[in-house]
Amino acid sequence: MNIAVIAPFQTASFLDVAEKTARVLRLNHNVALHDMNTMFFPFGKWDKLIYFNTLFLPSLVHIPRFLALTNRLIFSCDSEGIPLGISDFFKRYLDVCIISTPTFWVKQNYEKAGIKVHNVIPRAIDPNEFVVNKADVEAYRKQFNNKKIIFFNGALHERMQHQRKGIEELLQALQLICKKRDDVVLVHLTNHYPYEVGIPIPKEVEGKYIAEKLFGKLSKYEVALRYHACDVYVQPSHSEGFGMPLIEAMICQKPPIFINGGAMKEVVGEYGIKVEPTHVQTFNFMNLIEQIYFMFEPSDLAEAILWSLDNKEQYEELGIKAKEFAERKYNCWVVYKEFEKV
Repeated sequence: MNIAVIAPFQTASFLDVAEKTARVLRLNHNVALHDMNTMFFPFGKWDKLIYFNTLFLPSLVHIPRFLALTNRLIFSCDSEGIPLGISDFFKRYLDVCIISTPTFWVKQNYEKAGIKVHNVIPRAIDPNEFVVNKADVEAYRKQFNNKKIIFFNGALHERMQHQRKGIEELLQALQLICKKRDDVVLVHLTNHYPYEVGIPIPKEVEGKYIAEKLFGKLSKYEVALRYHACDVYVQPSHSEGFGMPLIEAMICQKPPIFINGGAMKEVVGEYGIKVEPTHVQTFNFMNLIEQIYFMFEPSDLAEAILWSLDNKEQYEELGIKAKEFAERKYNCWVVYKEFEKV
């Protein structure tokens, strides 16, 4: 079978998912991987074409030309809420596609928008990419004089809403934590420093908050190293369509501290530390999506982090179970074979 796999512009998570899907399918098929940063669309005729993107109006303009290249277009897409502005014109094209989502939560949101979803295929990882040298882990930890490392891997967007990742609440939680412990440091992998998107760093956490540029700066090994080196992984996002760092943390035996709502609740299940949301809010983002935010109190997040630091043995026991769960459910060599059946 001839298969084309297409990844969208400048979206690291989708590029990674597309690359792994192509790698898995190449075991049994002729597969071409196209990055839309360099090629607008593939030429030729394909038995199957898999398109990874968000289901926003801008991503739909490519669908007519993709349908001209194949009789079987799989649109694997997600979002953090309910898509807006999808006209009957584009819905007719979507009806011809096979729509796949990474979570049932996203599926439900699409169906509220009148979009038929055919199946749910989660995002997945290659466990081998998260194997690191113990000596490298210890060397990294020594940079911080063996302080307790709280780790967060989350991009901040200069032209998009950065509030979704919950960095402001995380910084407030860090302030509360620092009042009780003086041996903590927060490491944040991001593509923009907070001040670049208008987020001030409280004076109380100066020297306790370390931001590292992720995209184009760190290798996959270096990212995996930080998951293994941290004492606690935290994902304070108000909303995610899936949340790849959640399963990356789990595969490294770090049960994520997460907000217990939406796709995050579905992805992590019982293998993380839950912060219960206080209420739900919706936001209209550029008339592209009605984002669904699970709001929470910084004090509750701080309490979950402190519990994880203070109960190391229980946290590590849960980490073993989290790794087993991630290996079982989110192994790309098993999960992405599902695209063969679609």
